[in-house]
Amino acid sequence: MIFTGLHIFSKSCISAYVLGHVGKSELAGGALSIAFVNVTGFSLISGLAMGMDGITSQAFGARNFSLMARTLHQTILILLAAFIPICIMWLNAEPILVFLGQDRKVASLAGTYTYYTIPTLLLQCFFLPTKVYLRAKKVTKPFLIGAPLAIVFHIVANGVLFWLDFGLEGVALAVAVTDFVYLFTLLVYLYTTGDISINSFDFIECFTELRSILSLAIASCLSVCLEWWFYELMIFFSGLLPHDKEAAISAMNILLQATSFIYVFPSSISMGVSARVGHELGADMPEQAKYASYVAVSCAVVTSLIALALAFVTRDLWGWVFMSDSATDSLVSAAMLVLGLCELGNCSQTVISGVIRGCARPRFVAWVNFGSFYLIGLPMALFLGFRKETGFRKEMGFVGLWEGLFVAQVACVLCMLVSLWRIDWEREATEAQELVN
Repeated sequence: MIFTGLHIFSKSCISAYVLGHVGKSELAGGALSIAFVNVTGFSLISGLAMGMDGITSQAFGARNFSLMARTLHQTILILLAAFIPICIMWLNAEPILVFLGQDRKVASLAGTYTYYTIPTLLLQCFFLPTKVYLRAKKVTKPFLIGAPLAIVFHIVANGVLFWLDFGLEGVALAVAVTDFVYLFTLLVYLYTTGDISINSFDFIECFTELRSILSLAIASCLSVCLEWWFYELMIFFSGLLPHDKEAAISAMNILLQATSFIYVFPSSISMGVSARVGHELGADMPEQAKYASYVAVSCAVVTSLIALALAFVTRDLWGWVFMSDSATDSLVSAAMLVLGLCELGNCSQTVISGVIRGCARPRFVAWVNFGSFYLIGLPMALFLGFRKETGFRKEMGFVGLWEGLFVAQVACVLCMLVSLWRIDWEREATEAQELVN
């Protein structure tokens, strides 16, 4: 799972690096587009796919492989249905961004980048469910092969398209090439191993018992989107700050690259513990599920401390790596320590969210994320961000947005810790048996 996470981070990091060398305006436009497509597309698709977690992992623990395959097929159909309205929205990205108050030049570049990201969205409709399916089956080999292979293709594709002067469009197309290579690797594995998911597809059967997977998918989508959207809204709000908008958007994009790198590790633990808890509950072993969850949270605490130290040590390096612009570098350095503090809460709450997904209860995570990020964090971010913009340093308003996120993370992790302590593992195991049988 760490390999998969590093693939996602490397892909994003390389794209941001190339955009920065195409031009400052292109980096700002690409960053705004990435925020837009994440909010309106990738977060939705990713969240819907994660609705599989509880069913597939518990079904594997109960050795109900036909249910796993059917859940995979159902999820792919759900994602393809969601793809159509998302695609229509993306084709109108530029006027939407202008309507939301973004700079016309930056919005135009963002609209172009969004248009060329549509093939990537289609590929993700197949890649994400397949990834969850293989993870639930404890399969790691195709990830170990596919992730580094995809990164090599991503570097080559970006280099060739940059050399051919494709500019902004080339960066977006390179991502699609990368995702195709990765998906192809996973599908080759399924085909060569004669997996039941390849041989048992039945279009009519996909519509039987659709209600359970659809309800979990929607709840999981909300839980993922509510947190993900908050991060992407940070880019939108940075574009509304009264000073250098391009520098603020570029700096926010660089900081999100940093937090994405750190997120690789707690998210990998989260995905692992989600599968492990589901396996144990599906096998009717509640004590083993409880033990696995506590070990995972302990690992998350250690990871959060390392993340804080890493953010402090590298606070002056991130801006320099992506582009040479003094205004952008200043904003990145000013906010980096607050980013590290955010990870103290983010690492633990991410892992506990995985535990709860393994229990097939994503609805609870959705409610916690809504309360923490939007009832507490959002008002604080706006208050601290735009109030401080009247101060003596323009960086203070930018940092204020991150301080609001820190407040949200503190509230979220406290709620998650209480929920973990109150889980009735015997009841969860009983309900898992009912779900998979």
